[in-house]
Amino acid sequence: MSKIRFRCSGCGKTLAVAAVHAGKTVACPDCSRKMKLPTATTEGFGIDQSLEPDQSLFSEKLPSEFEPASSAATSIPTSSDVAYSDESPNTGSSALDYDTYDDDPVEEQIPVGQNAAAGSKVMTNERSFGKSVAGLTVAAIVAGFFGLVWLVIAAVSGYELGIVAWAIGGAVGLVAGAIARNPSSVYCSLVAGVALMSVLGAKAVMLAVILAMTWGVDMLETFTPGREKLVHATADQMLTDRQFEGIEKEYVELYVSAFFSDSNDLYDDMTDEMFEVSDDVEQRIQDELGTKTPEEEEQLLEAARARHPEWIEDRNHYLAAIDKMLLDEGTLNDDLAAHARSELFAMDDSWDEEYHKSIAAVERSRRRTELRDLAAEQIHRMTLPERDQAVRDTLQRHPTWRPYPNAYIAMVEKLHHEGELNGPLAEHAQATVENRLTEEYPDYFENVSNNDQEARDQELGVIVSEKLVDLDSAGRATLIAETTSRYPDWSSELNPMGEIQGEMDAALEELGTDGTFWGSLGVVLTPMDFLWLFLSATTAFGTARRYGTETA
Repeated sequence: MSKIRFRCSGCGKTLAVAAVHAGKTVACPDCSRKMKLPTATTEGFGIDQSLEPDQSLFSEKLPSEFEPASSAATSIPTSSDVAYSDESPNTGSSALDYDTYDDDPVEEQIPVGQNAAAGSKVMTNERSFGKSVAGLTVAAIVAGFFGLVWLVIAAVSGYELGIVAWAIGGAVGLVAGAIARNPSSVYCSLVAGVALMSVLGAKAVMLAVILAMTWGVDMLETFTPGREKLVHATADQMLTDRQFEGIEKEYVELYVSAFFSDSNDLYDDMTDEMFEVSDDVEQRIQDELGTKTPEEEEQLLEAARARHPEWIEDRNHYLAAIDKMLLDEGTLNDDLAAHARSELFAMDDSWDEEYHKSIAAVERSRRRTELRDLAAEQIHRMTLPERDQAVRDTLQRHPTWRPYPNAYIAMVEKLHHEGELNGPLAEHAQATVENRLTEEYPDYFENVSNNDQEARDQELGVIVSEKLVDLDSAGRATLIAETTSRYPDWSSELNPMGEIQGEMDAALEELGTDGTFWGSLGVVLTPMDFLWLFLSATTAFGTARRYGTETA
């Protein structure tokens, strides 16, 4: 009897069936895939002659043995008619006839009747598993990329564009389906999960950014000079009122002492137990400060000044004091004089590297403490006008020093406005004013070499310092007010940290968050977002199944 040989497009098995069944639809006895036989005997079987499945019957799962079709017009050959052509000779009780073709690719030999289906499925499942893993891996990469694109769009435009989440689902499903060729519900559900995690991951990043901004605002507020003084004055008062005990008390004592003595040893001297309680303690201090009125805040500062005579609030006063002590012979011994000179390097924003290399850290710390105590005594004997005069006297001796940054830029603006500067110096002053007062970046800084800029800046600084020496605090306030009238957008009261804080506050207010976790989560995950999440997941599932089926 002549036979039709063909390869199953589902599991790859080479099968043989009696030629009388040509043109009929048969089912593979191994994987149950249905396919239509050719209309004539096929000679010279090759791999490229595998039969395509009957798409209309694709989803049907038949028993491992052939059964007749329900249609009377088309019968499916029984197991006695269909034989494996790449099996070993039958040694069992099966009635099937076996044909073996040496030129056929040989797969694992499992006799029919001895769980032949299981052997083929092991191989097929191994191939499918590998493709599924590859599909999910690539899908995760694609999902991460589109999630990043979504974040960039949201950051640049200020809008999330939820339709992008929908597109993520489509892209992930397409890639996963085309690679894995696996339309199973389990696999497609995993693909939907990848798309969902991508969208939720982007949402998590947005939430983290908002919470980081909230934390940053709190930190900036805490560490602005005025706020920092109040925080430590409050901690000092709470310590005086015995509001702390045990390890908390030890931590606050170290916290207060390090601030008022301007010591850098806080974190070096903290124990592990102190680190554990530090966050809670600092939050208690912040909460206590939040209850104070402006009048009570000033009282806290006055009380702290009285309890801590070593406290030097203005570093300009400290530098002026040690500069004066260097001039007065016999006030400082050689060790303290050497340390004082190294401290004065800060006037030029420089560092006495040689001194710090030659003197051990412990000895430098000892000298610094002793020098600060002497300077604090001298400062506290002066009135505020006398301290200001001491700073201006030091400025006269060190004209490159800039103790009054707002008054300095205001004087540069005044000199340029009144035409008192000429040539390259006038050009440098104009660029400086535009950069500092309008936040623009003139081409001047690109066209002029750094060396020329530094030389002009030093020359301009000497001229400005000569003018500022003659102005007391009231005169400087008037100077700043005049410049502010010409540049109303300039906020001389804000330091750089304050400006950043203001911008972050405005951004948080625009987002509508109250700064809490749940409030921020409500901003990031709105009811409309659940629709986009649903669409993303269902689109990924459907697309993965569609393209997995088409390429199976």
